Amino acid sequence: MSDDKYMLSSVANALRIMDLLADKSPISLAEISKELGYGKSSTFRLLYTLEASGYVVKTEDARYMLSRKFTYYGAQVASRNDHYSLARPALETLRDRFGEATHMSILLPNLNLMFVEKADANYNLQMRSVAGYDLPAYRSGSGKVLLAALLGTGREEELKKIKFEKKTVTTIDNYDDLIKELEKIEKQGYGIDNEESEIGLTCIAVPIYNSDGTYQYAVSISGATQRVRENQIEYYNALKETALKIADLMGL
Repeated sequence: MSDDKYMLSSVANALRIMDLLADKSPISLAEISKELGYGKSSTFRLLYTLEASGYVVKTEDARYMLSRKFTYYGAQVASRNDHYSLARPALETLRDRFGEATHMSILLPNLNLMFVEKADANYNLQMRSVAGYDLPAYRSGSGKVLLAALLGTGREEELKKIKFEKKTVTTIDNYDDLIKELEKIEKQGYGIDNEESEIGLTCIAVPIYNSDGTYQYAVSISGATQRVRENQIEYYNALKETALKIADLMGL
């Protein structure tokens, strides 16, 4: 849990339950309690509040899932952020060229990466993701590209607050190694997820620059590690071209 003095722990706990239900549902109170490490009593009260407010529904066999209210919210968010869809033709062209999954991403205030647009791969093995999905930025190619943009800015100190988790053997798990990686990305112009989130999958990403040389978006190709490594140079060059196309399409 964050030590941020402004963070309301009860709200944060409720949000974690909703995140869990988005990935694994329907599930029981006991499973939620065990997964998140909350006491059963406090888990019940949180679920009761969410259910009473219409955000969660309970099935006849006492299992919990998100309500259809999120369908409405999703439609509202999508309609108000429709400019992201301007990038989709370029992502689909890139996907069709190589068959790999392609993403456009942003960095959230909590230093998580969020996918805002995606074109699914033609291959069976691909990254498990949907638009709106988020994950820790330090263990993804796009995320590290976006974190590199914080170097030398007023937000660089935030990198020290990252709570690292060793997801795979190659996951960066400390601040010093992260800074070295971000400095490397700054110099070479791209970032790679070297199976840091999921064994067997690798991602290569580049920034989508604004006209003033700054950036807040990244575009990436994700696929089976062997294919990405064998085609790394070709993927990188295609990503740079796609980043320019997206910048034009979105008027950046």
